[in-house]
Amino acid sequence: MDYTQNRKKGFMIASKIFITLGVITMYALQFGVVFPMRFLLRGESGTQIDPFFVVATILLAIVFGLIGLILAIVAGVRNEAPATGYSMVLKFVMIPFFIINFLLWAFILLGTLNPFLIVASPFVIVIGGFLTYLVVLMTSLPDVVFTLIVLNKSYKGCSRKQFIWGIILSFFFVTDVIGAILLHVAFKKARA
Repeated sequence: MDYTQNRKKGFMIASKIFITLGVITMYALQFGVVFPMRFLLRGESGTQIDPFFVVATILLAIVFGLIGLILAIVAGVRNEAPATGYSMVLKFVMIPFFIINFLLWAFILLGTLNPFLIVASPFVIVIGGFLTYLVVLMTSLPDVVFTLIVLNKSYKGCSRKQFIWGIILSFFFVTDVIGAILLHVAFKKARA
């Protein structure tokens, strides 16, 4: 099937909806952690961070991300049209999340600089980096997998260089936004 034909985006849009739900869940997690911290810093008693809420929101975000990934695979196999414009917007919406996330983990790391907790510092860095990278993967992987599947299908006069750079950049912090832009531009050129 020629890529330039008009096609539906059903599964790809459903994928983006689940990724958006995952993003909303991660923002809820930040609110659920940062908001009680404010009261804990004031020394108010009775306020605590609910560990069940933290674990439940992380698991829920992972489930939403996996569903979004599976739907993107189905969209690629069905040769649907990409929803890369939506991905770009989602990446820009995630910028405040990553800023707050960095500040939150830096604050937690500072809390481990106590002589009795210094041993926990490497664990905090590894856990914080791993959870943050999961969010990057959750927002990047559906487009990457979709692109890899669709790249194996026929293109007319399409350079793969921009697609490849978009895929590579999607796996790194900060450059994932540039990768989303490159993929969007590459798919737009392919449609022209």
